[in-house]
Formats: sequence, structure tokens, C-alpha cells
Amino acid sequence: MGRTSATVALPSERRPGLAAYAAGVWSRSEARAACLELQDQHGQSSPLLLWRLWTIEQKRPVDTGVIESAVAATRRWENGVIRPLREARRRLKEPSPLIPNTVRENIREEVRAAELNAEIALLNALENMTSEPDERQDDSLSALLELSAIWGASAPMASLRRLAAAAL
Repeated sequence: MGRTSATVALPSERRPGLAAYAAGVWSRSEARAACLELQDQHGQSSPLLLWRLWTIEQKRPVDTGVIESAVAATRRWENGVIRPLREARRRLKEPSPLIPNTVRENIREEVRAAELNAEIALLNALENMTSEPDERQDDSLSALLELSAIWGASAPMASLRRLAAAAL
């Protein structure tokens, strides 16, 4: 019996997954700055915004029902997991009279890794909620404005425009 070899494309070889896309966008300083501004100053969710940009880039249709489900799931995960980790990481920047700096910095790095893993888990969950690509093309700024409105926090159009321009 001879061995046969078949080449099968892995999902990541077909099209970039959301986590890889988000990491690529995050590596661009203008996009990272826009995400952090929208997150820290305007109460937006960076993973959710990046998901919506990815759906546009990948030509994956997203209707209002999917957006509402994504917003609800993101809000639960952000409030219960990501924000507490982020707050702990930020608090660990400050020296403590009781804990040596090296110990505190090691703990901070572990919390940072947990925060990143929580964000990746959210991105993976959002990707799993998304349908396969088709040929429809959404306008990125309109899509981000709709997402921001459903999220419920006001986001300046200029910041959303900067993120869209830097990400796509």
C-alpha cells in the first residue's frame, strides 16, 4: 500500500483569521493609537471594532442581529474578564512598598499575558459568530458608526475614520 499525500489548506492559509488580522492592525502605530483612544477615552471595545473592520476586509456579511449578538457577548466578556485584568495590569505599574519591583513586574507581565489571551479568546469567539465571505462590500466608516451606536458609547467620527484608514 503506497502513501499518498494530499495538501489541505488550513483555515489560516485560506484567509487570515481575525486574531492574526487584529495583531497586524495593532502593529500599525496609527491604528493602535486610534484603538486606544476609542477604548480609553470613548468607552469603545478595541476587539469589537477590529472584528468589524475584519468583516469588511474579508467581505463577510454582518447584519444588525449579528452585531447585537457580538456586542452583547463582547460586553459580558469585557466587563467580566478583560477590564478587570486591564485594571489590575495598570495598577501593577505603580511600585508597592510591600512587594519588590521585580516580583511586581513579573506579576504585571503575567496579568498582561492573561489580558491578551482573554482578548484573543474574544476575537476567536467573534470570528466564530461570523458568516463566510461573499461579494458584498460594506463601507468601513458607516459600519463602525453603526457598531459604535449599538455598543452604546459615543465615538468621534474622526477617531473612527482614523482607525478605518489605518486598518484597511
